[in-house]
Amino acid sequence: MIGLFDNQPSLRFNHRVEKFDRQNVLNGTPAEKFAFMENVTVPINSFQNARDFIDALLMRTKRSKRPGGLWIIGEGGVGKSFILADLMSRYPTIDTDVARITPVLGISFEERPSVSSILIELLIQLGQDPQLIHYRRNSDLQRMLIEALKSCGTMVIFFDEAHHIWLTARTRKNADRLGGVLGDFLKQLYDKTNVAFIFCGTPGLVEIFKEDAQANTRWSGTLLLKPFNFDSVFIGLLRSLDAAAPLKELCMLAENYGEKLYKSTRGNFRLLKRLLAEAIYIAATRNADKLSLEHLAEAHFGVFCDQENPFK
Repeated sequence: MIGLFDNQPSLRFNHRVEKFDRQNVLNGTPAEKFAFMENVTVPINSFQNARDFIDALLMRTKRSKRPGGLWIIGEGGVGKSFILADLMSRYPTIDTDVARITPVLGISFEERPSVSSILIELLIQLGQDPQLIHYRRNSDLQRMLIEALKSCGTMVIFFDEAHHIWLTARTRKNADRLGGVLGDFLKQLYDKTNVAFIFCGTPGLVEIFKEDAQANTRWSGTLLLKPFNFDSVFIGLLRSLDAAAPLKELCMLAENYGEKLYKSTRGNFRLLKRLLAEAIYIAATRNADKLSLEHLAEAHFGVFCDQENPFK
């Protein structure tokens, strides 16, 4: 089991893959540089642990009927979407003349779903005709899904914003079943397939993992993501982002602007990349070879609408 940990204590970076893309975008438009920086891959320690665990999980689906699963838990912007996007990119859907190979299925929720909506969404992703599955009974939809998962070679299903599934009000009736009907449905679905499940959501999911034995014994991996502290790990992250930035010269982000960047973004990974992407866009529109304090100040205001600007 992966223990509960944050983005510390070490970083493992891999610039080899990004270097080629960075070279391509160095002479690109400001918009291209913005997009590159906003999506650049910088695998921090927790990211690499998640990648290693997920790869082992998917290998286990080839030999186990119940391979297990992972809970990725954290507030917005700490790296959950980054991990899921990496998973989808490394195990893409492949359409052939005879079949759709779908190693990874992903579903996200804006509100509490129904059993039928989950089944229908997953079936549509596996290539089922929507007209043929609407108005079917849930038992028929589940049977169709189990068969489709096998034919499409699916190894994992991830449920993003999973707190909408699990976090129901505790009542006397469901005191030991925090997920209620939906939680019971997912446990039964998992038991009938050899597919791994990944749940991604807010810190409230920690309660589910701790208190629902039926859930935590099925899916025993946990990854708790937190914002960075201002320490050597954050400094290392800034140096890596500096090296990845699609500008001609290093900006010396850590040495020149480390404390200001931390104060601006509060150590939130998503906000940090958004701020730097905005600053790089501003610098590129002015044909600057590197970031300046002025670019960062303008970007801070543009991103946060904040007059209390740490770069001034």
